[in-house]
Amino acid sequence: MKTSKIKTVKEVAGDGIKWRGVYYHQLEMENGDKINIGKKKLQEVGWELTYEFTGDGQKEYRDAKSVQKADTNESDEDRQTSIVRQVCIKAASEFHAQRASSVEEVLDTAEEFEKWINR
Repeated sequence: MKTSKIKTVKEVAGDGIKWRGVYYHQLEMENGDKINIGKKKLQEVGWELTYEFTGDGQKEYRDAKSVQKADTNESDEDRQTSIVRQVCIKAASEFHAQRASSVEEVLDTAEEFEKWINR
């Protein structure tokens, strides 16, 4: 997987012509790669693109496909924290279900469960 900005754009399918809902371009990237790629939007110089090669590299412009950048670890950590907190709230709610507990008591118990899990 590579990420680079578009240096030059040359459309393969003609100026502004879509084929099956996709614009096909020949792009020269700032990192020196030359790629053939199909995109739903017309690509413009200066845009950043993340891609990977799909062809064997025998042509001047190598076949490529667009890929999404991987999520950062930070968002994975945020997601994991959210899951843990949801589980703790559910467990605390079930723990206090048979008692006449206040919301504050449920939240305090949930926080204690979360601390125990993350120790």
